[in-house]
Amino acid sequence: MRSTQLKEELQKYINQADERFLKVVHAMMKEYVGDLKVVGANPGGDPISKEELIVRARIANQAIKKRKG
Repeated sequence: MRSTQLKEELQKYINQADERFLKVVHAMMKEYVGDLKVVGANPGGDPISKEELIVRARIANQAIKKRKG
């Protein structure tokens, strides 16, 4: 199942959940996101960490420099 499909299905479950379940999910997500240091998402919707974003930016900058040189 793709991440977009998972998100849609999770949204349906969240919309039907009671407050107790929502608090549990919220606590898990807060901990998970904090551990990853998520700063964004890729086009597929998967989280991108700060470290991964820096590496991708450096690679893109190198590619631009090679094209200009």
